[in-house]
Amino acid sequence: MKLGAVFPFTDVNDDPYAIRDFVQAVDEMGYDHIVVYDHVLGSNPASRPGFSMPFTHLSPFYDPLVLFGHMSAISRRLEFLSAVLILPQRQAALVAKQAAIADVLAGGRIRLGVGSGWNEAEYEALGADFANRGAVMDEQIDLMRALWKANAISFKGRFHTVTDSGICPLPPRKGMPIWIGGTTAPAMRRAARTGDGWLPYAPAREAAPLMERFRTIMAEAGRELDGFGVEAIMFAHGDDRPDFGNPARTLDDAFADAEVWRREGVTHLSVHSMATNAGDVPSHVAFLEQFIRGLAR
Repeated sequence: MKLGAVFPFTDVNDDPYAIRDFVQAVDEMGYDHIVVYDHVLGSNPASRPGFSMPFTHLSPFYDPLVLFGHMSAISRRLEFLSAVLILPQRQAALVAKQAAIADVLAGGRIRLGVGSGWNEAEYEALGADFANRGAVMDEQIDLMRALWKANAISFKGRFHTVTDSGICPLPPRKGMPIWIGGTTAPAMRRAARTGDGWLPYAPAREAAPLMERFRTIMAEAGRELDGFGVEAIMFAHGDDRPDFGNPARTLDDAFADAEVWRREGVTHLSVHSMATNAGDVPSHVAFLEQFIRGLAR
């Protein structure tokens, strides 16, 4: 099981040197990859009664593909994962181009995690269709894979048309792993049908039934979990931060959660430290070091 660290975007304080320090520390500690969350816009909860999501218009999200270009220049070993890039609110050809360039700069170290998202306000602002986002994403994945294989393609779909054109340079692997995020039935079926991996976003207490459902869905799609990637995000919360629907917990609880995911057969596990009591990069680094050292014992 490979270990990742979630980029603590809430606590880097617009400091590029703090980002550098985080990336290099995570690399030196022995983590395998860094996970970066995505939102183009955040919504103001003051104008949305009942809004309960943890991130708002004041949450400082960094564009994953831009950030990967920076991170890859200051690390030689780490892989990078977007979890998840909200694909249907973007132009597919542009994402294919940006991801290919980022992967060139990273030397083929990027996994592209994608999902359909939940914030309709983002779709509105970006001129995209929220209602058709699932169907759009299915076609986008097909188009991006085609664009990554050859410098000129022709593609005619329901939402996209490319006529004897393409991107250059191509990604080093003439493709890129696409991991599908989400625990809804459509997202899980999409991951089983077309993904190179799956990104469940759920607490460890839901791991067993969730993985059992996914095994069934994979079997229905004619696929097996052997050789298929599954990455869980593990929420390592401090005692006074029962956020994201999880109960208050200790570091020992985090170790126990990691063991749950390991037993369920996930291939990758990333530690989400933003809801701990850490409030700056040195604190996040100290927590992540405590976790990886304790897990190895």
